[in-house]
Amino acid sequence: MYDQQLVFMGLTKRQAKIYDVLIREGRKTAGDIAKAATISRPLVYQALDELAALKLVGKEDKPGKVATFSPQHPFVLKDIVAQKRDEAEKAHLAVDSILGKMISDFHLISGQPGIHIYEGFDGIRELYENILFERKPISLFRSYKDKSDPKTTAILREFIALEVKYGIKTRAITPTLKNKAGYSLDEDRNNLTERREIPFSKFKLPAQIVLFGNKVALTSYQDEIITTIIENRAIGASFSVIFELLWEIASLPPYPSSTAILSVKQD
Repeated sequence: MYDQQLVFMGLTKRQAKIYDVLIREGRKTAGDIAKAATISRPLVYQALDELAALKLVGKEDKPGKVATFSPQHPFVLKDIVAQKRDEAEKAHLAVDSILGKMISDFHLISGQPGIHIYEGFDGIRELYENILFERKPISLFRSYKDKSDPKTTAILREFIALEVKYGIKTRAITPTLKNKAGYSLDEDRNNLTERREIPFSKFKLPAQIVLFGNKVALTSYQDEIITTIIENRAIGASFSVIFELLWEIASLPPYPSSTAILSVKQD
């Protein structure tokens, strides 16, 4: 019997049972189908109309004779499955287009923080995809470990280029490292970030903190990479207060050619 597999393909249980009967036994009247499928005749007629609309059942209705119904070629099932797949993909895109705003509205009225935890490099990508989705200015507490892995560096450069494309500006507080060449003035200016520094001895962060919109993202680079994204207005505002306090006491980096405040981005 095929009815279980037909249900998996998208048919209702009643449709699947009737089509299964017709495939295995051939042309029948509605009364015969009702007996074979143990379904009441009114429901059989309803399901037959639905199967006809799906082009799975044909009807022969000659004058003076009882109408009969026969199965159409099972290849039609592939078209039905393909249509279901297309509908699912459209539904997925529709959810993606509104989910971020819906979650923000939910957290706003409920006060509940949305917390997501991701592992490894996928977590870094998830963070920056969130940033691109929000398209809000970034406040960054930079970790001295954020480029300790070549793959991490490649991912950061990839998403920095996309941030620039969408005009996302960043203010970054970074640690001053010994034996490190100064930041490139041209590269920072091109990357849309304003940067300030705090001595490494006072600003040794093994985890990076990024603020954007109502979200706070923390990425730990100690041992294994773990990214936690929190969405909550009060938490985001609290981290913003801390950022502004540190921003006021931080110093401009010793750019080789200028001491002016510049629009720059994380290198």
